Amino acid sequence: MEEERILYEARKSCAQIASGTLSESEARRNIRRMMSIVGHKDVGDLAERRTNLFSDARLNLILQQNVRSARGYIQWRNATSEGALAAFPAQELVRLYMVKKPRDWVERWRSAGGKFFGGRMIALKNDPIWTRISRFGHPWPPFDFGSKMGVEDVSRSEAIRLGLLSEDSPPPQMPMSRDGQAMLNDTLQTSVPFNTNDPEWVSIVKS
Repeated sequence: MEEERILYEARKSCAQIASGTLSESEARRNIRRMMSIVGHKDVGDLAERRTNLFSDARLNLILQQNVRSARGYIQWRNATSEGALAAFPAQELVRLYMVKKPRDWVERWRSAGGKFFGGRMIALKNDPIWTRISRFGHPWPPFDFGSKMGVEDVSRSEAIRLGLLSEDSPPPQMPMSRDGQAMLNDTLQTSVPFNTNDPEWVSIVKS
């Protein structure tokens, strides 16, 4: 999707959903209206398929993925602050919701070089495993489209018990940039520049 007007409408809608001022149905309506204005046509026989830009399935994927990624980024920012890293230097990959056909995250973790602790998938927050398991190269969830996996904090005392840290180890240092706009957009194929003082962006940051 390279039409800037559609991208802007989608970004604005995601921000409004995150802030609670817009429903997904209203967002789909707004994006469809913009697609019609710029000349995109609805392919009727593919109305429910993700290959059809007008379909609920495709628009829901776009909206839900971007809202969850924005929220995941804010949570990651909070979880990797100096104080949070001192108290909770590690985190565990956990399933938040059950699905009918779950992905094999155990194999994905193993293939990416992750270590297991009694079957649990735990690593320090600065471990590159978090970007390796991500389809998007981000160290925060969601790690794939439609993924229901998330992370839970692991305390310093437990990290020491598991051997991830020693008693006198300092809190882990984050090697990657914590610049929000750069990290949130740097793996996207197309990004639309915007002012971080825009009300829509502020509403995501505060959500």
